[in-house]
Amino acid sequence: MKSHTVIVNHSHLDPNWRWLEESFGAPGYDWQHFTSFDQGWLSGDRAPRAWFARYLAAYKAVRVAEKADRCLFVSHGPRPAFYASWIASMRGQRINPHLVFSFNFTNLPQGRRRAQMIEALRPVDRFAVYSHLEKDLYADYFGIPTEKIDFVHFGVAPPRIEDSPELPVARPYVCAIGSQGRDYALLFEAARALPAVRFCVIAYHASIAGLKVPPNVTVLQGVTFNFAAQVAANAEFMVLPLISESIPCGHVTAVTAMQVGCPLIATNSIGLHDYLRDGDTALLVEPQRVDAMVEAIRQGLDDPGPLLANAERAKTFTLQNCNEHVTIDYFGRVLAEFEADGRFARRK
Repeated sequence: MKSHTVIVNHSHLDPNWRWLEESFGAPGYDWQHFTSFDQGWLSGDRAPRAWFARYLAAYKAVRVAEKADRCLFVSHGPRPAFYASWIASMRGQRINPHLVFSFNFTNLPQGRRRAQMIEALRPVDRFAVYSHLEKDLYADYFGIPTEKIDFVHFGVAPPRIEDSPELPVARPYVCAIGSQGRDYALLFEAARALPAVRFCVIAYHASIAGLKVPPNVTVLQGVTFNFAAQVAANAEFMVLPLISESIPCGHVTAVTAMQVGCPLIATNSIGLHDYLRDGDTALLVEPQRVDAMVEAIRQGLDDPGPLLANAERAKTFTLQNCNEHVTIDYFGRVLAEFEADGRFARRK
C-alpha cells in the first residue's frame, strides 16, 4: 500500500466517534473526519438547520477528497452518501473510491427522491449492509449491481458495563431499546395485559408519539449508549418488537443485547435472521400479534432457563461474528481490493 492515503470519514454521528482510526492500526493513512453534528449552530437534528449541516459537512468532506492525490471516501448511512455524491457530481468530480458503510433504510425513498438517490449513488464503488435481506432489497430497488453490495455482520467492541449501575427502574424488569422500525404500540398493549411486570423502554420521542404509555412502563430518552447497554445487561430479557417480518432494522440493538448476555424475545423478521435463530439465540414471535408477545413474555418470566441458554449461545455468536475485528478485517480487504484494481488512480 502506498503511503499517505487520505481516508475521509463522513457521517451524521457524534464528532467524538472516530470509527476505525485508532483500531485499524496501519501506517500511512491520514484520517479526516466530518460530521453534520460538528457544524456549529447548525448542528443537530432539527430541520431546516440539520439539512444545511448535512450539506456543509458533505461539502467540506468532498473538498478534502478533491484535493487529495489518493483518497478513500467512507460515508456512513445513505443520507451522507447521497449528499456527498450529489455535491461531487454538481462540481464535476467523482469521489472514488467511495465506500458506503451501514447502508440502511427504515423507510425506502419514494418518487423523485428515489430517482435522485439512484442517480447520485450510481458512482459509489461499494456498499456494506448488515443483513442478506438488505443486499437483495437494495440491489433491486436502487438498481445497484449485487457485486457492489457486501453483507457484513455488525461488528463492534462490546460495551463497557459498570459493576453497580444506577438503574432507572427496580429489578426485575423487561427492557426494550431502539427506535427504527419498532412496534411500540404492540409492546404497550402487551404491557397493559401484564400489569405486574415492569418495563423500561429507551426510544426517541417520535417512536412513541401518539401512544399512551401504560403505568408499568418507564420511558427514557436521551441516554448514552453505555447507559442503555447497562439497562439491557440488568434486565430479565429484552423485547425487540418490529413492525413487520421484512423490516431491515434492529441489528445494532440485537447485537448489543447479545454481547452483554441479555436474553432476547424478538419479532420474527427476515432482517434479523443473520443474527437471531428461534430457540437457538433468541425466542422469535410473529409480528403484529399481541397475544403471541404476551405469551412469550409470560413464558420468559415463568421459565427463564431456555432464554438464558439462548443468551449464552448468542454471546458466543457475537464473539465469533460481531466483534470489532470483523469490521477491521472487512475494511482492510476493501482497501486492498481497491488498491489491486487501480481505483485510487481514477480520480475523475
